[in-house]
Amino acid sequence: MLVVRGEALSAQAVSTLRRDHPGTWVNWVPDDLHGLAIVQHALPAYDMVFAAGTDVAEALAGTIERPVHYLPLAADPSVYKPMRSRDQYRANVVFAGTATPRREQLLGGLVEFGLALWGPGWRRTSLRDYCRGEQLDTENFVRAYAGASVAVNIHRSADAEPAVAERGVNQRTFEIAAIGVPQVVDFRGDLAQHFTDRRELLVYRSVEEMRGLVEAALQDPAAADTVARAGRARLMADHTYMHRLKALLDAVRATTHRA
Repeated sequence: MLVVRGEALSAQAVSTLRRDHPGTWVNWVPDDLHGLAIVQHALPAYDMVFAAGTDVAEALAGTIERPVHYLPLAADPSVYKPMRSRDQYRANVVFAGTATPRREQLLGGLVEFGLALWGPGWRRTSLRDYCRGEQLDTENFVRAYAGASVAVNIHRSADAEPAVAERGVNQRTFEIAAIGVPQVVDFRGDLAQHFTDRRELLVYRSVEEMRGLVEAALQDPAAADTVARAGRARLMADHTYMHRLKALLDAVRATTHRA
Protein backbone atom coordinates (compact mmCIF):
# COMPACT_ATOMS: atom_id res chain seq x y z
CA MET A 1 0.00 0.00 0.00
CA LEU A 2 1.57 3.26 -1.16
CA VAL A 3 0.53 6.48 0.60
CA VAL A 4 1.83 9.80 -0.73
CA ARG A 5 2.12 12.19 2.21
CA GLY A 6 -1.15 11.05 3.79
CA GLU A 7 -1.58 14.03 6.09
CA ALA A 8 -5.18 12.99 6.80
CA LEU A 9 -4.10 9.62 8.21
CA SER A 10 -3.08 9.40 11.85
CA ALA A 11 -0.88 6.57 13.11
CA GLN A 12 -3.96 5.02 14.72
CA ALA A 13 -5.90 5.23 11.44
CA VAL A 14 -3.09 3.51 9.55
CA SER A 15 -2.89 0.77 12.19
CA THR A 16 -6.65 0.23 11.95
CA LEU A 17 -6.59 0.06 8.16
CA ARG A 18 -3.72 -2.40 8.20
CA ARG A 19 -5.80 -4.94 10.07
CA ASP A 20 -8.16 -5.18 7.08
CA HIS A 21 -5.51 -4.57 4.41
CA PRO A 22 -2.34 -6.50 5.33
CA GLY A 23 0.85 -6.15 3.36
CA THR A 24 3.71 -3.69 3.17
CA TRP A 25 2.65 -0.11 3.90
CA VAL A 26 4.87 2.59 2.46
CA ASN A 27 4.74 6.39 2.77
CA TRP A 28 6.38 8.61 0.16
CA VAL A 29 6.93 12.05 1.71
CA PRO A 30 7.14 14.72 -1.02
CA ASP A 31 7.59 17.66 1.38
CA ASP A 32 10.67 19.67 2.28
CA LEU A 33 11.81 20.15 5.87
CA HIS A 34 9.24 22.91 6.42
CA GLY A 35 6.34 20.64 5.54
CA LEU A 36 7.55 17.55 7.31
CA ALA A 37 5.65 18.18 10.55
CA ILE A 38 2.24 17.54 8.98
CA VAL A 39 3.03 13.85 8.40
CA GLN A 40 5.91 13.01 10.71
CA HIS A 41 3.69 11.92 13.60
CA ALA A 42 2.14 9.06 11.58
CA LEU A 43 5.27 7.70 9.89
CA PRO A 44 6.12 5.09 12.57
CA ALA A 45 2.92 3.25 11.55
CA TYR A 46 4.39 2.43 8.13
CA ASP A 47 6.85 -0.33 7.22
CA MET A 48 9.01 1.89 5.06
CA VAL A 49 9.35 5.61 4.36
CA PHE A 50 10.65 7.34 1.24
CA ALA A 51 11.64 11.01 1.26
CA ALA A 52 11.95 13.41 -1.68
CA GLY A 53 15.01 15.16 -0.22
CA THR A 54 18.21 13.77 1.29
CA ASP A 55 17.86 16.29 4.12
CA VAL A 56 14.37 15.00 4.91
CA ALA A 57 15.59 11.40 4.76
CA GLU A 58 18.38 12.20 7.21
CA ALA A 59 16.01 14.02 9.56
CA LEU A 60 13.56 11.10 9.56
CA ALA A 61 16.23 8.43 9.97
CA GLY A 62 17.08 9.81 13.38
CA THR A 63 13.50 9.91 14.65
CA ILE A 64 11.68 6.77 13.46
CA GLU A 65 12.68 3.13 13.71
CA ARG A 66 11.83 2.37 10.09
CA PRO A 67 13.90 2.12 6.90
CA VAL A 68 14.07 5.55 5.25
CA HIS A 69 15.08 5.86 1.59
CA TYR A 70 15.75 8.85 -0.65
CA LEU A 71 13.31 8.92 -3.57
CA PRO A 72 13.18 12.24 -5.46
CA LEU A 73 10.18 13.58 -7.29
CA ALA A 74 9.80 13.21 -11.06
CA ALA A 75 7.50 14.04 -14.00
CA ASP A 76 4.97 12.29 -16.19
CA PRO A 77 6.15 12.93 -19.78
CA SER A 78 2.74 12.02 -21.17
CA VAL A 79 1.43 15.21 -19.51
CA TYR A 80 4.49 17.45 -19.32
CA LYS A 81 5.79 17.49 -22.89
CA PRO A 82 6.91 19.90 -25.61
CA MET A 83 4.15 21.74 -27.40
CA ARG A 84 3.63 24.85 -29.50
CA SER A 85 2.15 27.68 -27.46
CA ARG A 86 0.71 30.85 -28.95
CA ASP A 87 -0.81 34.20 -28.06
CA GLN A 88 -0.88 34.81 -24.29
CA TYR A 89 1.22 31.70 -23.70
CA ARG A 90 4.25 33.06 -25.58
CA ALA A 91 6.82 35.02 -23.56
CA ASN A 92 10.55 35.48 -23.21
CA VAL A 93 10.73 34.64 -19.50
CA VAL A 94 8.10 32.65 -17.60
CA PHE A 95 7.50 31.71 -14.00
CA ALA A 96 4.43 29.63 -13.12
CA GLY A 97 3.69 29.27 -9.42
CA THR A 98 2.25 30.94 -6.34
CA ALA A 99 3.39 34.47 -5.49
CA THR A 100 5.65 34.87 -2.46
CA PRO A 101 7.69 37.89 -1.29
CA ARG A 102 10.95 36.19 -2.21
CA ARG A 103 9.74 35.25 -5.66
CA GLU A 104 8.45 38.78 -6.17
CA GLN A 105 11.87 40.17 -5.28
CA LEU A 106 13.74 37.82 -7.60
CA LEU A 107 11.41 38.09 -10.56
CA GLY A 108 11.21 41.87 -10.29
CA GLY A 109 14.74 41.92 -11.66
CA LEU A 110 13.64 40.18 -14.85
CA VAL A 111 10.84 42.47 -16.09
CA GLU A 112 13.12 44.11 -18.64
CA PHE A 113 13.56 40.77 -20.39
CA GLY A 114 9.85 40.24 -21.10
CA LEU A 115 8.44 38.56 -18.02
CA ALA A 116 5.17 36.63 -17.84
CA LEU A 117 3.77 35.27 -14.58
CA TRP A 118 1.15 32.61 -13.98
CA GLY A 119 -0.35 31.55 -10.69
CA PRO A 120 -2.24 32.64 -7.56
CA GLY A 121 -1.47 35.92 -5.85
CA TRP A 122 0.51 37.80 -8.48
CA ARG A 123 -2.24 40.34 -9.09
CA ARG A 124 -1.85 41.45 -5.47
CA THR A 125 1.88 42.21 -5.87
CA SER A 126 3.99 44.88 -7.52
CA LEU A 127 4.27 42.54 -10.53
CA ARG A 128 0.51 42.45 -11.15
CA ASP A 129 0.91 43.89 -14.66
CA TYR A 130 2.95 40.86 -15.71
CA CYS A 131 0.40 38.27 -14.54
CA ARG A 132 -1.35 36.48 -17.40
CA GLY A 133 -3.51 34.14 -15.37
CA GLU A 134 -4.11 33.07 -11.79
CA GLN A 135 -5.88 29.74 -12.27
CA LEU A 136 -2.86 27.49 -12.63
CA ASP A 137 -4.32 24.15 -13.68
CA THR A 138 -2.08 21.53 -15.28
CA GLU A 139 -2.98 22.45 -18.85
CA ASN A 140 -2.17 26.12 -18.32
CA PHE A 141 1.04 25.23 -16.48
CA VAL A 142 2.28 23.21 -19.44
CA ARG A 143 1.21 25.80 -22.01
CA ALA A 144 2.79 28.63 -20.02
CA TYR A 145 6.18 26.98 -19.69
CA ALA A 146 6.07 25.50 -23.20
CA GLY A 147 5.68 29.03 -24.54
CA ALA A 148 8.75 30.34 -22.72
CA SER A 149 12.09 31.15 -24.27
CA VAL A 150 13.48 30.75 -20.73
CA ALA A 151 11.70 29.05 -17.84
CA VAL A 152 12.50 30.26 -14.32
CA ASN A 153 12.19 27.92 -11.34
CA ILE A 154 12.27 29.27 -7.77
CA HIS A 155 11.80 26.79 -4.95
CA ARG A 156 9.12 27.82 -2.48
CA SER A 157 11.48 27.89 0.51
CA ALA A 158 14.15 29.93 -1.27
CA ASP A 159 13.98 32.73 1.28
CA ALA A 160 17.65 33.58 1.67
CA GLU A 161 20.67 34.32 -0.47
CA PRO A 162 22.74 32.36 -1.19
CA ALA A 163 20.54 29.28 -1.46
CA VAL A 164 18.72 27.90 1.54
CA ALA A 165 19.91 24.85 3.43
CA GLU A 166 17.12 22.63 2.11
CA ARG A 167 18.41 20.16 -0.45
CA GLY A 168 15.32 18.62 -2.03
CA VAL A 169 14.44 19.31 -5.67
CA ASN A 170 10.87 20.40 -6.41
CA GLN A 171 8.59 18.69 -8.89
CA ARG A 172 8.68 21.77 -11.13
CA THR A 173 12.35 21.05 -11.93
CA PHE A 174 11.44 17.72 -13.50
CA GLU A 175 8.28 19.04 -15.16
CA ILE A 176 10.11 21.89 -16.92
CA ALA A 177 12.78 19.47 -18.09
CA ALA A 178 10.05 17.23 -19.52
CA ILE A 179 8.45 20.18 -21.33
CA GLY A 180 11.80 20.77 -23.00
CA VAL A 181 12.53 24.46 -22.46
CA PRO A 182 15.73 26.07 -21.07
CA GLN A 183 15.46 26.11 -17.27
CA VAL A 184 17.10 28.59 -14.87
CA VAL A 185 16.74 27.15 -11.36
CA ASP A 186 17.98 28.04 -7.88
CA PHE A 187 20.68 25.83 -6.38
CA ARG A 188 19.65 22.83 -4.31
CA GLY A 189 21.97 20.32 -2.71
CA ASP A 190 20.37 17.28 -4.37
CA LEU A 191 20.19 18.82 -7.83
CA ALA A 192 23.59 17.60 -9.05
CA GLN A 193 22.48 13.99 -8.51
CA HIS A 194 19.87 14.40 -11.23
CA PHE A 195 20.98 17.06 -13.73
CA THR A 196 24.28 18.54 -14.86
CA ASP A 197 24.57 22.31 -14.44
CA ARG A 198 25.27 24.26 -17.65
CA ARG A 199 24.60 21.14 -19.70
CA GLU A 200 21.03 20.09 -18.81
CA LEU A 201 19.82 23.17 -16.94
CA LEU A 202 21.24 26.45 -15.59
CA VAL A 203 21.72 26.82 -11.83
CA TYR A 204 21.95 30.15 -10.02
CA ARG A 205 23.04 30.94 -6.47
CA SER A 206 22.29 34.67 -6.36
CA VAL A 207 20.04 37.32 -7.88
CA GLU A 208 22.88 38.55 -10.05
CA GLU A 209 23.68 35.07 -11.36
CA MET A 210 20.01 34.45 -12.15
CA ARG A 211 19.80 37.66 -14.19
CA GLY A 212 23.00 36.82 -16.01
CA LEU A 213 21.87 33.32 -16.93
CA VAL A 214 18.47 34.52 -18.16
CA GLU A 215 20.02 37.28 -20.27
CA ALA A 216 22.65 34.94 -21.75
CA ALA A 217 20.01 32.33 -22.64
CA LEU A 218 17.90 34.96 -24.42
CA GLN A 219 20.89 36.28 -26.32
CA ASP A 220 22.00 32.81 -27.48
CA PRO A 221 18.83 30.80 -28.13
CA ALA A 222 20.73 28.04 -29.96
CA ALA A 223 22.87 27.32 -26.89
CA ALA A 224 19.83 27.54 -24.64
CA ASP A 225 17.96 25.07 -26.84
CA THR A 226 20.87 22.65 -26.58
CA VAL A 227 20.56 22.79 -22.79
CA ALA A 228 16.79 22.26 -23.01
CA ARG A 229 17.14 19.23 -25.26
CA ALA A 230 19.75 17.69 -22.98
CA GLY A 231 17.57 18.30 -19.95
CA ARG A 232 14.60 16.58 -21.56
CA ALA A 233 16.75 13.64 -22.66
CA ARG A 234 18.01 13.23 -19.09
CA LEU A 235 14.45 13.39 -17.76
CA MET A 236 13.28 10.70 -20.16
CA ALA A 237 16.25 8.48 -19.36
CA ASP A 238 16.22 8.76 -15.56
CA HIS A 239 13.45 10.83 -14.01
CA THR A 240 9.96 9.71 -14.96
CA TYR A 241 7.52 8.32 -12.41
CA MET A 242 8.05 4.90 -13.98
CA HIS A 243 11.68 5.15 -12.88
CA ARG A 244 10.64 6.19 -9.38
CA LEU A 245 8.07 3.44 -8.90
CA LYS A 246 10.57 0.81 -10.08
CA ALA A 247 13.11 2.10 -7.55
CA LEU A 248 10.47 2.05 -4.81
CA LEU A 249 9.35 -1.50 -5.61
CA ASP A 250 12.95 -2.70 -5.82
CA ALA A 251 13.60 -1.28 -2.35
CA VAL A 252 10.45 -2.86 -0.94
CA ARG A 253 11.30 -6.24 -2.43
CA ALA A 254 14.85 -6.07 -1.11
CA THR A 255 13.64 -5.21 2.39
CA THR A 256 10.89 -7.84 2.52
CA HIS A 257 13.25 -10.48 1.09
CA ARG A 258 15.76 -9.82 3.88
CA ALA A 259 12.95 -10.04 6.42
